[in-house]
Amino acid sequence: MTTITLNTTTVATAVATAQRFAALRESDFAGKITIVGKDGKIEVKASNIEQSIILKEISFVSSDLTQDSFLPFSVDAKRLLTVLKAAKTDEVQIELHDELLVVKSGRSKVKVETLANTQEIEIVKSGKNFDIKNQLGAMEQVLHAVDNNNQRYELNGVLLQSKGGIFNIVGTDTKRLAVVTTDTDSNDFEVVIPRKGIEAILKLFKGFDVMAEIDEQSLTIHTEALSYSVRLINGKYPEWQRIVPQTFTQTIVFPTEGLKTIVQEASIFEKEIVVEISNNKIRVTDFNNDTEVIDSYATDNINMRFGINSQSLIDFLDSCNEDKIQICFNEGNMPIMLVANPNYKEIVMPLIAPEVETAKEENNDDKTNLDAA
Repeated sequence: MTTITLNTTTVATAVATAQRFAALRESDFAGKITIVGKDGKIEVKASNIEQSIILKEISFVSSDLTQDSFLPFSVDAKRLLTVLKAAKTDEVQIELHDELLVVKSGRSKVKVETLANTQEIEIVKSGKNFDIKNQLGAMEQVLHAVDNNNQRYELNGVLLQSKGGIFNIVGTDTKRLAVVTTDTDSNDFEVVIPRKGIEAILKLFKGFDVMAEIDEQSLTIHTEALSYSVRLINGKYPEWQRIVPQTFTQTIVFPTEGLKTIVQEASIFEKEIVVEISNNKIRVTDFNNDTEVIDSYATDNINMRFGINSQSLIDFLDSCNEDKIQICFNEGNMPIMLVANPNYKEIVMPLIAPEVETAKEENNDDKTNLDAA
């Protein structure tokens, strides 16, 4: 038997993080994590079909001060985390027996069974280096346009595409397509990272100076305290460039926050809205014409009318960091382009807008001031 002492908060945080990546229900290791001791540090590991994680650099001390390692074991993450959260002391002692753990904290002692078999989890460095830290912001920007449960599995991921000195990060759910484009000196490659993987990477590594490795099957990131791997999506991503309009008949610039306020006010009852821009005014109504917001705006002979899902428009406005955005338009039944800056744009498929009554001037008194936004 080995007895080790660990900081309660540190080990509880590691177990909680690993639990999110534990195997799924159909696995023999569903909800289980693996813990191993090496050179005075423990590693907390978890893995499912798509993702694996190893949390490292968690110090422990053995009771006799001589043992700095112990064999790996798998344990139910939820049960162990419950015990650790209930601990009333800054440190916990864990007795490692053949078939169970005994967690001691103050006057309490709790037994937690371990599995007969141990899940083997390793994350090795492989593939080409990829400077992911400079791309995390762009990945976060397009993430709102990525589908969650599309039958075309590649649409549930973000495309990273390096081609001819241009680097594209693309997300689409077939109703909208967001793309961030920058110059690159990387060799040509194309991979699709699952949405879940991007979400995990943002949560684990955003703000850190990290590099990634990409091979044909996975993307991995290693730091001193953490290793993470996500399996790439094996599928042919749509030829997204074909749906990006090359020219537009009309373009108008709007203050980002001002436009967002108008759209939110007009969509309090339903998400489907009609946007009309003409005669130096913007008018936004819902499809039932129950809600109407009108504001003055210098349109310079602009005449646009289109239906759109308000959430799609708000998602884009929330994702850009610009004070103003462009709306690029051809006809009401053709794709609309929203442009935050030369590198970030989004194509949105319009909705069939119903005919609505023309706004009356006397209804213009109570309105949002877009110019002041």
